Amino acid sequence: MLKLIPIVAALLLFMLGGEGLYHASRSRESAALTCDQFSRSRPSSHLVRLVDCEIDYTGAGYRESGGRLTELFVPVRPAGAPPAQPASLVTATRDGSALAIAESVLGGGRAATAEQSVAVMQKAIGAVQRGGVIEGLVRSTIIDQFRARRVLSGLATPVAANAAIVDLGARPSFVTPLAEVAGGVLLLALTVLLLRRGPREIAGSAPGAIAAAEPPSTAAAQPGAFDRGTPHQDTPPALVPALKVMLLNLDAAAGADALEHAPPLGTRDEVVAILKGVVPDLAADPQRGSILVSAAGALTVDLGSDDPVATAVLEGRSEAGPAMVREILDMTGWRAFAPKRGCFVDADELDAWRKQY
Repeated sequence: MLKLIPIVAALLLFMLGGEGLYHASRSRESAALTCDQFSRSRPSSHLVRLVDCEIDYTGAGYRESGGRLTELFVPVRPAGAPPAQPASLVTATRDGSALAIAESVLGGGRAATAEQSVAVMQKAIGAVQRGGVIEGLVRSTIIDQFRARRVLSGLATPVAANAAIVDLGARPSFVTPLAEVAGGVLLLALTVLLLRRGPREIAGSAPGAIAAAEPPSTAAAQPGAFDRGTPHQDTPPALVPALKVMLLNLDAAAGADALEHAPPLGTRDEVVAILKGVVPDLAADPQRGSILVSAAGALTVDLGSDDPVATAVLEGRSEAGPAMVREILDMTGWRAFAPKRGCFVDADELDAWRKQY
């Protein structure tokens, strides 16, 4: 069963890379249309140039991490549409100049007025959008669409259930999907090589060679060694748990009192797909169906028995585990709650938290 884990990880990389290449190949030319046309029928190309749009700055929102803004979101409707009409489009930007402008008023616990928020959002979006034309790339991958639901649900204005997010100024890229496909090829080739070499080495070994190469454990030879608390010499130090947090579907403003009312992360299949998209070598433990384990054992994910999944408990081990936890937080927008401390832990605090505990 363990031999299948790298193969499954390779297949996931192939799927993610193939999906990225497919969308990038279809989006080499920009589709020009009005916002009203876009709301009624999506073009085959994800690279769009939209006109006759009305930007709703009063319904804008943002993402924040560690007291710094990381992304801005602004709903868009066709020109002349009433404010009560759900927006079928939301523009997004991670542009550094736009974020710097918005941070002068928003984030960091500041209490900005509605007028200040609208004014600074107009200025920030104006830094990356020119002439009232919306140009960018529609988010289209499975992970993007899953994350979009949580982003859109946090906006204060009505948003259509099938609303799209357009990254302002973004262009299709073949680099990331090609890297994912290449990683899948290398992982599959390495797996095949190890499977082919293993039987030959065992078949070519002289009788007793393996036993001679492994000296008896000194701890096992001494009576009472384990009774005195001496750890077994075969227990890898990297497998000692160093970090344990709970994943929750809560926004940055929620406190510990919101734990019992947190929305589910998603269905079991959705959550597994998202986690494997971030950590491709995660695979189900054959003896515990609700447990996912990375190939090197650096990360363990307990999804529990509920469907949809209310929360997931992550245990990161060695140096790689906390890095995987941070990547999951960055990619999904979920929050991490540390039961040992009784508070939320931001992605930037994981290394410091690990050293302290």
